[in-house]
Amino acid sequence: MLIWSGRGISAILVFFASMLFMTMILPKGSADAAFVLSLFIAAGFSWYFGQKWNMGEELTEVDPKSKRIVKVKNNHSLFLIPLQYWGFIFSGFAILILYQNSVLLATICLIVLAVLVFLRFQKKPKELFEATNQPIHARSISNSSDRNKVEFSEKQKEGK
Repeated sequence: MLIWSGRGISAILVFFASMLFMTMILPKGSADAAFVLSLFIAAGFSWYFGQKWNMGEELTEVDPKSKRIVKVKNNHSLFLIPLQYWGFIFSGFAILILYQNSVLLATICLIVLAVLVFLRFQKKPKELFEATNQPIHARSISNSSDRNKVEFSEKQKEGK
């Protein structure tokens, strides 16, 4: 669909639901705060679930009519933008609104957002250590077909 595909509409629904909830629990004069908090809630939802839903495995199927190989991948988007990127868009709007009201608070939110993004994409040293220090023979036998060949050859030796 042109407006959304998959579960992309859920970002807008979460925004409106959180906006309704924030206007009910916050005082009457804090419409800006309700709007900003709703944007941040929708941003967190969009980014987390967009990563989870869109980063699934790609399936390869054969089309029965044309006999061509078709790759099927998860696509959850809103206005042709994948759902996880809406987290950055919602956060950007929230920070722009915060800059109109409080430069200090907006700067703090921007720094926190930058740190969260940096930490998310940072590789952990333990993962790097495990990937590089794996013995060569363990890497070559880790494939299931290689393991089956080794087991088969040992069974052949036992049978002879």
